[in-house]
Amino acid sequence: MQQYLLALEIDSFLQNEDQVLQRLTRAATFKQTDYLTFKVALQGQRLAVQKARALYQNDIGTLNYLCGIDDSSWTVLKEPLIADSALTPFENTPYFRGSKLDSIKNSSDAKIIKLNYKPKISIFADGGYQSSLISQAYKNIGTSIGLTLTLPLYDGHQRRLSLLQNKLLENTRKGYTDYYHKQYNQQIIQLTQQLDQYESIINEGARQLIYAQTLVQANKKQLTTGDIRMTDYLLSINNYLNLRSAVIQNQMIRLSILNQLHHIILK
Repeated sequence: MQQYLLALEIDSFLQNEDQVLQRLTRAATFKQTDYLTFKVALQGQRLAVQKARALYQNDIGTLNYLCGIDDSSWTVLKEPLIADSALTPFENTPYFRGSKLDSIKNSSDAKIIKLNYKPKISIFADGGYQSSLISQAYKNIGTSIGLTLTLPLYDGHQRRLSLLQNKLLENTRKGYTDYYHKQYNQQIIQLTQQLDQYESIINEGARQLIYAQTLVQANKKQLTTGDIRMTDYLLSINNYLNLRSAVIQNQMIRLSILNQLHHIILK
């Protein structure tokens, strides 16, 4: 959309220039060949506007398709509000929290394995009354009590192997967590550096745009007096157009980097 608006801005600027140059050419104060050169550039810019509009409409259609929106109308998008917020520590990321839960599970499993192989003593008692006769009821009352001792003697090294397997799972979890932690830090550092670089490039491009715009205005005044060639004037406009396009592209890259930062933090 920004590229389309830029093409529209340049086209509007050249349209206004066309009216001035047309009057100067009719008054024989401006060369007809130079005016024809300008008309060629104007027609090319109109074609660029149509191309940019078609490309934008196609991109909007693709975006609507991905979002499940049945709409083909002209849409003006707002700039995405992706805040450059403070970075989330690795300990607060969903990945680390999930890894922490896995660690707690491995620790609980190890305790259960050790508990299952400890000696166990079970005490049970039972009592009851069974008779169809009321007399001598005391002879029909019975009780029992018992004691059970479970002492593991040999399990074919199953306890040791189970604990070893549990330890390997925990070590694997630690290894993956450390690896992802390093990746997380490296990605944050890399994207933050890129963000700083592109912000610096955008600021420098904005300063260069001021000079490019001033040059176009100065060449515009000299063009009407014949002190500059048409090709030089069109070249200054083209330089301004390229600078604006570069700034727009760098702004899009900056938003993309911010989006990647948020994606890494929430992953």
